[in-house]
Amino acid sequence: TIRNQKQLNELIETLRAAGRCTFDLETTSAFPAQAEIVGFSFSCEERVAYYVPVRPPADDATPFTTLELDSDDGTDIDLIAALGPLLGDASIKKNGQNAKNAIIVLASYGIDVRGRAFDTLVASYLLNPTSRQHNLDALALEHFNFTKVPTSDLIGKGKKQITMREVPMEKVAHYACEDADITERLRTIFEPRLKAAGLETLFHEVEIPLIHVLVKVERYGVKLDLHYVE
Repeated sequence: TIRNQKQLNELIETLRAAGRCTFDLETTSAFPAQAEIVGFSFSCEERVAYYVPVRPPADDATPFTTLELDSDDGTDIDLIAALGPLLGDASIKKNGQNAKNAIIVLASYGIDVRGRAFDTLVASYLLNPTSRQHNLDALALEHFNFTKVPTSDLIGKGKKQITMREVPMEKVAHYACEDADITERLRTIFEPRLKAAGLETLFHEVEIPLIHVLVKVERYGVKLDLHYVE
């Protein structure tokens, strides 16, 4: 868990040196347009992941505020200013599991994620289109025989369900790092399989660019010719 400016700087240097990273968000809602960021998770090598916790906004009426993390000397760290350039750097290749949702959330904070190079959910679908489950829990069990911590273990279910912001940070950190690590490990499996199956062109030239299109559709909607529809 990243707790101060020094650790944050070291993390950013590590990700830049790697030239790629798997990233994920923990948020207050499963609906990207309504979600506030609870924390960021990153990984650029197997079995190593980092969690950056986010302080909740001071004013509930303005949820999309500057993100800050307390440092050792009591000053505030602006995470948008710190992580925005990293996420917006096209030279650093980004990987995610259904990264579209995270990209929509980040856009609400003014961050344009660039360098989108891999998505494990999309890769899983191309490699196994007859499967009905491509979520991270199912993929972890299928490829690693590993049972992830269910989201319901943290936030519950039904009327008693809480948000990720109400869960103790230590539990969120473990869950978030697990997500980033599993996603990074899946990438190392899926990349050569896509190549072997002759699906690289379809993946990189059609499916990955389509993510950007879907982000715009979900953020702004689509125009309808009402006369034609009628």
